[in-house]
Amino acid sequence: MDAGQLKERVIIQRRRQATEAGGQPVVTWTDLATVWARVAPESMTERRKRDKPTAVTRWTASIRYLADVDETCRIAHRDRTLDVTGVTYDRDRRWMYLDCVEDR
Repeated sequence: MDAGQLKERVIIQRRRQATEAGGQPVVTWTDLATVWARVAPESMTERRKRDKPTAVTRWTASIRYLADVDETCRIAHRDRTLDVTGVTYDRDRRWMYLDCVEDR
């Protein structure tokens, strides 16, 4: 991986679970970092969600190593939200490769 390939700005967000006044759990997202990335689609499939066809796109995002990024994170990229489903590293932990899914 070459740093010159990181041409997209993305926001990495971490999931937070809170409780509202009525005691109900509520999920919120907080910004963890804004980084340069290479974001590329890998595949697209279709599935049914509530009896309607839904497109599911798998993406790979390559970024410089960040210790706090894991499968509880998501990426805001342009007008898309990509849920991180897997994290791998290069041998020197200079780069991270985030497997993501977009459910539309």
